[in-house]
Amino acid sequence: MKLVVGLGNPGQKYKGTRHNIGFDVIAMLAQRYNVNRPKGKFNAEVAETTIAGEKTVLLSPLTFMNLSGQSVRAAVDFYKLDLSDLILVCDDLALDNGRLRLRPSGSGGGQKGLADTIQRLGSDGFARLRIGIGRTPENWDAADYVLGQFTKDERLVMDQAIVRAAFKSLLERIPHFKVVGDAGDARGGIDIVQKLRPDVVVLDITMPGLSGIDAVGPLKKASPQSRVLMASQHEGMKFVQQALQAGADGYLSKDSEPEELALAIESVRRGDSYLSPKVANGIMARAVRGEAPVPSESSALSALTPREREVFQLLALGKANKEVAALLGLSLGTVKKHRENLQRKLDCHSAAELARLAIREGLLNV
Repeated sequence: MKLVVGLGNPGQKYKGTRHNIGFDVIAMLAQRYNVNRPKGKFNAEVAETTIAGEKTVLLSPLTFMNLSGQSVRAAVDFYKLDLSDLILVCDDLALDNGRLRLRPSGSGGGQKGLADTIQRLGSDGFARLRIGIGRTPENWDAADYVLGQFTKDERLVMDQAIVRAAFKSLLERIPHFKVVGDAGDARGGIDIVQKLRPDVVVLDITMPGLSGIDAVGPLKKASPQSRVLMASQHEGMKFVQQALQAGADGYLSKDSEPEELALAIESVRRGDSYLSPKVANGIMARAVRGEAPVPSESSALSALTPREREVFQLLALGKANKEVAALLGLSLGTVKKHRENLQRKLDCHSAAELARLAIREGLLNV
């Protein structure tokens, strides 16, 4: 049995605040595994499910952050768990917004819920997944900051981080696999891959800035021996074909069970290709019907350069020219020129039109 704990504060007042990111990860896992309404137990919300064939308890303490250890200790004692079966998810002021850090042990690092849990368990020997919420801005009180709501831009990054955190907690449960790094966008991922040279890179299509499809080539160049597995919510043939043509070694539905994720990672690691059953069935169905492959030029974005696609996605997110220039390290004049080219090539003349096209192309989530 495994116990996954997400820290936060109970009540509508604190819903969606920076300090409650642990609750958000637990909610994501509960939704992912169709968990019924959680029960009240251990002064917490508790839900039981099965992940990778093993019973897993999802727990959100209702004691308020500073006393989180009460619920965790009660659950560990009740289920007679070894601390190696516990993973705790919490926010971290010392990490940039959306950055993840997984450690097998260590101090509370200023996170009072984590510190209380260590004190009540009498040990720091359990895994903790910290999610960065950014440092307290100058002239802000730390308590006001962590109990505040994310800005619109922060929420876009954090929504991706929640998905990655849930994904990472699943990967860590698979024997013989080790997550050596993660990034919230493609550019950061390329830098990490170049430094760590992992066996397998698991990549999404929809990311801030450079899309996953456009990132495959640079990733392969940064670490030629690394294999790339695309894990995405997009199962349409257009996305699969574009990913494989870009050089991806496999394509997996993000909704796949951990067992299939493990199979896919191991398959591409040893040099084989992998297509999830849903994707493979789609290809077979087209072949049986005698339908030709989807033409690669059918995408409205096929005429864009990788840099234009980056600018396109940021503009579709509602970023102003100055913001795009700062994020990509470009001059304002260069961004304006890219915008003119995008309007001409895509026949889109407003942020709303760009956003609608990005959604159709799978580069933005609705």
